[in-house]
Amino acid sequence: MIVLHRVSGLTLVAVVFLGSAMPLAQPYDLAILNGRVVDPETGLDAVKNVGIANGRIEVVTDGAIHGAKVIDATGLVVAPGFIDLHSHGALSEANQAFQLRDGVTTTLELEAGVRELPEVARGAARLINFGASAGYLNARMETLDGLTSRHLSDTEGSSFIGLHGFWSLVKYQLGISLRVTEGAATDEEIDGIHEILEQEIARGALGVGFLLDYMSDGIAPREVERLFDWAGARDQVIFVHMRRMPVAGDPSALRRLLTLAERSGAGLHVCHITSAATRNIAGFLKRIRDARDRGVDVTTETYPYWAGSTFIAAQVFDRDWQQTFGTSYQDIEYPETGERLTKARFEQLRSKRPDAVVIHHYNQERWVTPAVVAPGVIIASDAMHKAAPDDAVHPRSAGTFSRVIGRYVREDGLLSLMEALGKMTLLPARRMEPLADAFERKGRIQVGMDADLTLFDLGKIIDQATYNSPNRPSTGVEYVVVNGRVALNRGQLSVERQGRWLKGNESNR
Repeated sequence: MIVLHRVSGLTLVAVVFLGSAMPLAQPYDLAILNGRVVDPETGLDAVKNVGIANGRIEVVTDGAIHGAKVIDATGLVVAPGFIDLHSHGALSEANQAFQLRDGVTTTLELEAGVRELPEVARGAARLINFGASAGYLNARMETLDGLTSRHLSDTEGSSFIGLHGFWSLVKYQLGISLRVTEGAATDEEIDGIHEILEQEIARGALGVGFLLDYMSDGIAPREVERLFDWAGARDQVIFVHMRRMPVAGDPSALRRLLTLAERSGAGLHVCHITSAATRNIAGFLKRIRDARDRGVDVTTETYPYWAGSTFIAAQVFDRDWQQTFGTSYQDIEYPETGERLTKARFEQLRSKRPDAVVIHHYNQERWVTPAVVAPGVIIASDAMHKAAPDDAVHPRSAGTFSRVIGRYVREDGLLSLMEALGKMTLLPARRMEPLADAFERKGRIQVGMDADLTLFDLGKIIDQATYNSPNRPSTGVEYVVVNGRVALNRGQLSVERQGRWLKGNESNR
């Protein structure tokens, strides 16, 4: 039986007393005993004891250790805490609660980014670590339309969901088009956008979130080039949602991004590679591998689901989306009701509920699986923002990481446990290290590393969330440790809030 217990004061006295006669170590804050410790960086995969003090790993050993708190991890895998580079719910407690049960200890909003994160983060106790990039969309809307996150509530204003919902309502219900998505920027306006990005980087933002596809009707090639030049001159990383081309699987947009990254020296992270690649995933992955072989700083990610998710008012639906994706109205699902849409219902929702989240079933397992198992591809959820625990969104928001281990490792044998954990821990940590030194201490189980750990039963871990029941937490994750404190105890959330805001290096200069 797995037991978490606190040693009593009397027992501590006895240990100290016995220590004068026997070589017993001083108790750690937390001792994790007899777990299968897996560290993707060193290749360690063995039963060990882990001692934690002051939020750091102090020892990984075969020897006996003691702790003020003890977890008997017999039969459990002890892994580095999972790092999610792509969550639109990174600042939402509802999202964090689901992600904690999925083994996540650090959640980041990097694709969209935010504006004025310090105001949102100040004084907030979080379940898990969090951070965000500087949102290009936010900076562009402020510069071209004079609108900021102050026009929305603190919670929604800092999220992609809130911003997209806001401009969707303005466009579809008030009939006002915003330049942020449709207008070209002058050189002076681009300078203004860059000034805002500079401010956000100085305030702790992690790179730049670039929702290019959502702004592609307004952004000219010159504006994209200038962003890459700006980022390259500052050793920043651009996290991009690339343009979708009219023909599914057309690599033109990826080829252009790789060229810009190579020329400018900017770091490039391509979000949800399968969304743009679809049937041409092999070709997309090869282009990224070839670019890396040439020295380009480029990474990518995927989630293990065949459907995507966005807003019904997204610009992609203004285009010939049925031709692009090879789908129809019946392939679009409205998660609030579970219904598949008709043309009439689609048009009604776009008019009356332009901010509604929909699930678009356009991908196929045979296109997604190669990305999930490909070496170097990071696992990231693309979790959709949940304002409340019962909000119906894509199941990836609750089950991404457990799904990879349960299905791709245990059931199908397409990944080894070490490979899968590397995609969730070490690879995302390495992607972030140039931006924030804090990530040099994450994604690893070694002495001196941050004590962010996920303990799970390899025989039981699995996602439970589905498209029809998206609010079912994953099972099999027994304990999660965040900064040395137990945040999840046998599947139950702790009252402690140990998550920290992870700031970029520029905020310390």
